[in-house]
Amino acid sequence: MTLAFPTPSEYRNPNRANAGTFEPLTLAHTLHVLTALPLKLWKHYQDRRAMVELARLEDRMLDDIGITRDDVFSALSAGDGKDPSWHLRIRASERRCAEMEKRRQRA
Repeated sequence: MTLAFPTPSEYRNPNRANAGTFEPLTLAHTLHVLTALPLKLWKHYQDRRAMVELARLEDRMLDDIGITRDDVFSALSAGDGKDPSWHLRIRASERRCAEMEKRRQRA
C-alpha cells in the first residue's frame, strides 16, 4: 500500500521543479530514512573526532597542511551541520588564493 500526500493547491509554487507532484510514502523509503540517520550520525561523529585529532597536531604540521589551529577550532565550533573539514578546505583555499595574489602583486 502506498500512501501519498499531495501538495495543497494554495501552497503550490509554479517556480518549483516538482510543483503539483506528490511524494509517495513507501516502506522502502521509510526504511532507507531510518537506516540513513544512524549512518549520518556516525559519520558526523567520525568527522568531529578527526578534527580533534587535527587540533592535537603541532603548529608546524598544521602549517604544512595549510591551516592554523584557529581554523580547526572555528571549524569545530561551526554548528551549521556541515562536515568540519569543509570549513578547513575553504579556509585553506582562501589562504592559498591570498598568497598567490600577494605574489602576483610583488612581480
